[in-house]
Amino acid sequence: MRWDAFWDLIGKLDWVSNSVVWFRRDLRVGDLPALSAASDAGGRTLGLFVLDENLLGPAGSPRQDQLFANLTALDHQLDGKLMVVRGDPADVVPRVAESVGAEEVHISADYGPTADGATRPWRSRWS
Repeated sequence: MRWDAFWDLIGKLDWVSNSVVWFRRDLRVGDLPALSAASDAGGRTLGLFVLDENLLGPAGSPRQDQLFANLTALDHQLDGKLMVVRGDPADVVPRVAESVGAEEVHISADYGPTADGATRPWRSRWS
């Protein structure tokens, strides 16, 4: 799917959300602090996972297969409320949040080598 086509599609979806939870490397739902914070805030929550080339690039086929299986399971746990988008998180996360009218973005912790760079450009707006 072309990037522009994705943004045309998202405008037609009925995904109005009070908050977005950006899932990163930790895909748990039972005790994830970001998901708990979104739940405590009330309203509708959309899960988001960004397929970033920094994550996918070095991953081999078996690792990618496992990631996609885990994302499918996460989508089921979230009752179909997981959006998976390929791109640069610094661009994707704020665009998705704005597209669905989110007032808050809750960011799952990530301690990987590129983790801080993905959130730095816009972290002051959402936390």
